[in-house]
Amino acid sequence: MEKRKLLFDCDNTMGIPDCDIDDGLCLLFLLGRKDIELLGVSSSFGNNKTAVVYENTKKMLKERGREDIPLWYGADAPRQWENEASRKILETVKRYPGEVDILVTGSTTNIAGAYMLDPEFFSYVKGIYFMGGITEPLIFAKKEMKELNFSIDYKATELVLKNGKNLHTLTGNACLAFLLSYEECQRRLEKSSLGQYILGKAKDWMHYNDRVYGIPGFYNWDMTTLLYYFYPELFEDSLHWIRLLDTDLQEGYLLEGNEGEGNQIHLPKLKDSKAFVEKMFEGLA
Repeated sequence: MEKRKLLFDCDNTMGIPDCDIDDGLCLLFLLGRKDIELLGVSSSFGNNKTAVVYENTKKMLKERGREDIPLWYGADAPRQWENEASRKILETVKRYPGEVDILVTGSTTNIAGAYMLDPEFFSYVKGIYFMGGITEPLIFAKKEMKELNFSIDYKATELVLKNGKNLHTLTGNACLAFLLSYEECQRRLEKSSLGQYILGKAKDWMHYNDRVYGIPGFYNWDMTTLLYYFYPELFEDSLHWIRLLDTDLQEGYLLEGNEGEGNQIHLPKLKDSKAFVEKMFEGLA
């Protein structure tokens, strides 16, 4: 079986106090897949500083015995186009033109950087899958959650979304389809060594969500994008013209435009939450 080629660009802070765990869950899921060739992982800023993300990801790859996977240091700040990650991402897609998908679960700076290094960048890429953007405010019991991934470097996001092709985005709103409790995580994961590894890194994040937002668990934002990549049949897909104005992207908003305005972007929504949960835990067992 020919393996799908994939790059993973993320702001993985799994296990760091008061920082999200979903990028790390995606990484662990990918490490267990036999049907992909993970060509590289790149670090971005968002959940924390790039240096923190890089060292945390390096540590996790070592803990899981997967130091064979290339890890690249990405941009430290918005619009820092040229960096190790942007160069390596560009080199990789040019080596396999039309064959490499990119999963992006942090800021978009490294991807925009690859485009700024070579305006033909997107012609080499098979498809890009993002977790980012919102279509309406995310209001929770204690406070509103602001969008992060697309807004933190909105100029990079504008470059990527306006010029990219075959773009798929799971918005923050679409990721609200399933809330995962710590109790269910514990019940489903405690019997495996990988599951125990996850639980050890997840507990603090559960308490953070409850304390800050009043959420009795957590929304697995990035895993929703990952599962859409592997199991599109669990989602209802739709293609939209998104207008991509600075005033929208500064807040992370993806708002409908007229035909021909902005760019066309896939905005899938989960339709089978039961199967979604089973596929997620199956990949993390």
